[in-house]
Amino acid sequence: AKEKILTPNLPDKVSEKISKIKIGNGGTDISDGLCADLLDMCKSSGVGATLEVTKIPVHKNLLLVAEKLNIPPWMFPLTIGGDFQFIFTCNKRNSTFAKRMGLSEIGFINEGDEIVIKNKDKIYKIPLEGHEDSRNLSFREEVDYLINLIKDNVND
Repeated sequence: AKEKILTPNLPDKVSEKISKIKIGNGGTDISDGLCADLLDMCKSSGVGATLEVTKIPVHKNLLLVAEKLNIPPWMFPLTIGGDFQFIFTCNKRNSTFAKRMGLSEIGFINEGDEIVIKNKDKIYKIPLEGHEDSRNLSFREEVDYLINLIKDNVND
């Protein structure tokens, strides 16, 4: 973990390519967790979204941690940010280019302003919280707090 934090795998080449070939409509880093940053992005654009959590790619080591903690692995990216990762939107035609670049489609934009999590066939409202320095919690305490918040909303 320490090595990954000190030498992150920056997606700067991918980000540059998205910009160069002009396939993105909007985007943001996910430093405050996917829920919080998706919510901010959608509010700024006046749209809603459906996040299909089972499509979120997760590292094999995260699968082991999630299994040990007895929680779905997709809860981590919803709550724990990634200073060096990002999400972006594009139209259907451009999503083909994005997939060819090795990117994953994890949801879609909706009309209206509702932002939801889709887990298999069930739909849940997205928790309205993400990382906040003002909580004065340790990283571990905040992760536990946010995961419990999601567990309360998603009773699976």
